[in-house]
Amino acid sequence: MAFKDLKEYVEPWLDLPINGKTYRVNSVDADTGIYCQLIVETVLAVQTGAELDEKDVAGLKLDDDAERDFNRRLLGTTYDEMLADKVAWEYVKIASRTVFTWTIRDRDAAEEFWMRGGRPEAHRPATKDRQRPAKKTTKKTAASR
Repeated sequence: MAFKDLKEYVEPWLDLPINGKTYRVNSVDADTGIYCQLIVETVLAVQTGAELDEKDVAGLKLDDDAERDFNRRLLGTTYDEMLADKVAWEYVKIASRTVFTWTIRDRDAAEEFWMRGGRPEAHRPATKDRQRPAKKTTKKTAASR
């Protein structure tokens, strides 16, 4: 049995509606996808207590120009289209982060992120072993004053 062309099963784009217009964002190229995965791996390493060297830290810091370049890498030609349409920066950021989520996870996660207006997932309640201990309150009585 021969494999069918992948394009029959996968849509390598997202259609993002903003202000009554739908912007089609194509999947990122392989280099950008790998870069996104490296960002996630670095963040996970930090969260688990790993030490980062100066090169790793420098790679995570984005000045304004680097942030624009990163958004352009994620959104492709759609970035320029959004700028030409004078789309609010907040919407451009959410679109970019949606594509980032799609790149590192999948289409469903990206859609959930989009539907939350770009807000991160709600934090789950702390489990018993992660809850802060209750504050002890003591009443001052006349004798303890």
